[in-house]
Amino acid sequence: MLMWFVFVKTKFPDAHISWAFRDEKNQNEAFDRGLSKVRWPNSKHNYMENGAPMSKALDLFKINEAGAAQWPVDWFHEIHVESEKAEHPVKWGGTFRSLKDYDHWELQS
Repeated sequence: MLMWFVFVKTKFPDAHISWAFRDEKNQNEAFDRGLSKVRWPNSKHNYMENGAPMSKALDLFKINEAGAAQWPVDWFHEIHVESEKAEHPVKWGGTFRSLKDYDHWELQS
């Protein structure tokens, strides 16, 4: 995910990570609030390697000129287009069938 995010930052310097790894409490809370379709540990936000958090998913946001956080769908779509052109192995949450998760990006399995 880090290499992909470096790519995004070079093209979209106003991109920032709002969430990467989610622990059990936060993942289940996201599920309970309808922000995720899966409970812990079934999200790519929950991936661990050798007991260490190694998220395979990121949620992004944009900072505008005034310093305010924004989540514009058209901006996320631009990132999606650029990522596909560069053949990065990421899946955009805006393409999910059951939950349009526009700020979500995950490594394809």
